Amino acid sequence: MELQIIDELKNRTYKKNLFATDFVVRSAYMKNNLQVERKIKEFSDVDSVQSVGQLKEKVKSFENVKNIYGTNCIGSESLLYGHIHALYDYAGLPVNKPLLLPKMEHGVNFSESPILEQDIKAYPNRIFQGSYKKGMVHSASPLTPVFCIGPYIHYASNYYTEDQIRSIKMKNGKTLLVFPTHTYESSSMDYDLLAFVDNVMNGYGKAFDTILVSGYWLNLNSKIYELFEERGAIIVSAGARFDPNFLRRLKTIISLSDMVIGNDVGTHIGYSLHLNKPFQKVSSKIVKKDSFLFSATEEMNMIANDKLFTAAFGSGEETSGDQLALFKKFWGGPEFVKTPEEIRNLIMLAQKHLDFSRGSIKRYDAGVLKLWRELKGDQTVDGKMQFKILKEAININKLE
Repeated sequence: MELQIIDELKNRTYKKNLFATDFVVRSAYMKNNLQVERKIKEFSDVDSVQSVGQLKEKVKSFENVKNIYGTNCIGSESLLYGHIHALYDYAGLPVNKPLLLPKMEHGVNFSESPILEQDIKAYPNRIFQGSYKKGMVHSASPLTPVFCIGPYIHYASNYYTEDQIRSIKMKNGKTLLVFPTHTYESSSMDYDLLAFVDNVMNGYGKAFDTILVSGYWLNLNSKIYELFEERGAIIVSAGARFDPNFLRRLKTIISLSDMVIGNDVGTHIGYSLHLNKPFQKVSSKIVKKDSFLFSATEEMNMIANDKLFTAAFGSGEETSGDQLALFKKFWGGPEFVKTPEEIRNLIMLAQKHLDFSRGSIKRYDAGVLKLWRELKGDQTVDGKMQFKILKEAININKLE
């Protein structure tokens, strides 16, 4: 009987109503999601900043996994890397189901991949760090709220206390943090590992007392980390991508450093700048392979952006106008950062929108219009703040 109800709901409401779709997906993948919850608990208990060996053992069972491992539900992208957890914690709200903010872009998309119109319209809102895709969304759906909130790392609390961080910094002295390029589930890459390690240890590392190397969880048992350890570097990791503490650990790892380097573009660049750590891009000839097919335009965007980042961050000079322009485009910069009250009202706004539309995709636009009318004359503190957030998030020209 239960399966019949699920099948009926799926036929009538699947991909038509957010609440029903979430129920269908969670029900269909209940066994998987329970397993993920157990893994989350197992991984989140590991202090991979100071005890990375424990994490290395745990990731061995994932090294041949070719699909993205995580909870199957509406909002699965928001759950990656602890982004939604950091945001709700910052707002002083508990995380139940990430239905209200289901499309929190989990990183920076340097290929600037297009979003299909049907995918844009299937979700009540979007969250990006910078506004580089806001126009893309609004060209297909002007009334879809696009919330640009600045670097996600701003919203994460540190994994360690200030006293613990101070103590570790005193012990480590002047510290260099290294982000080697990494693969993910569908990709592989090849470059001269030994040359990169030599360059770091014999060149950049000479001016530092301690060298920390940040390892991406799936790559922790790769040869490059063994080479770094043999030369005296310390391997650290923010943990697994499905771990709610990932962003908290990453913030602490960057906070422990005095300078950050890496041989590829990545989210860590903007995070380092936001945390006032200078970043330099180290030259490496990297050959990447990916089972996911990129269009010619996406390939061109990746090449072009890599060149821009190399030009801006390759010289080792102090923060320049080109660096700040890239930081603002992809991460939003400090002017996009929201206060706890603003994030709380953003979440309340998303709740009202879903309430007005009753979760129906067809009613999303009508829900936004109703919100606009009601909030425009609201003179309460929260009402004014929510109207300002809504006004910034939609294409206002369509309402006037």
